[in-house]
Amino acid sequence: MGLDVYLCKGKPKEWEGDYDYEALKDRDVNLPSTKYPEHYFKIGYFRSSYNSSGINGVLDNLGVDNLYSIFPKEKEAYVFRPNWEESLVKVKSALALLREKEKEGAFNADHVSTLSQAKSDKEAIELFMRARQDHKGADYANFTCRDGAFYLNGTEIFAVIPGVNLLGVRGAYIVYKQPLEFYTQALEIVIETIEWVLSQKDPLDYCLRWSG
Repeated sequence: MGLDVYLCKGKPKEWEGDYDYEALKDRDVNLPSTKYPEHYFKIGYFRSSYNSSGINGVLDNLGVDNLYSIFPKEKEAYVFRPNWEESLVKVKSALALLREKEKEGAFNADHVSTLSQAKSDKEAIELFMRARQDHKGADYANFTCRDGAFYLNGTEIFAVIPGVNLLGVRGAYIVYKQPLEFYTQALEIVIETIEWVLSQKDPLDYCLRWSG
């Protein structure tokens, strides 16, 4: 699961209460980026998984403004009109800081719990091979699940540190080198989206719809 953010045409009040989603969904803006047309982010669509590899988790771990900070909203407001100009300033600042982090070398960490344990080296390798087969051709290669943390394209691991997660579950944190190209490109597409809105005849006629 993850957080989906959609750019849509119309006033926030049109999406309040028991709105007719089928009647309004065609107002969503979803255009390929002019810079990175194959990127998962689009002009009008952003996504962040809830694990540490999602853009919100990565940026937060690095001390960089994430989507929540770039587009601040009332806690319960799932459809709202951001201050586009202010958000543009924030995302440009976030991108500049992220590029500095990229030069320095960035790290991330995944927590692996002890809820499920391989009984031997052989079983651990079998779990890895099964995960690689099950996710062949998937649009993501790094993920965590009950079986462990998987980096199917390989990664540089720098430490394994015992510790508990936010739920108090024992396990270990795997500290690894975090490539940032996907995330810098994502922020560039966020900039493209805001600039696209500001280029429209009435920028105030656009709002963001959040899935959570």
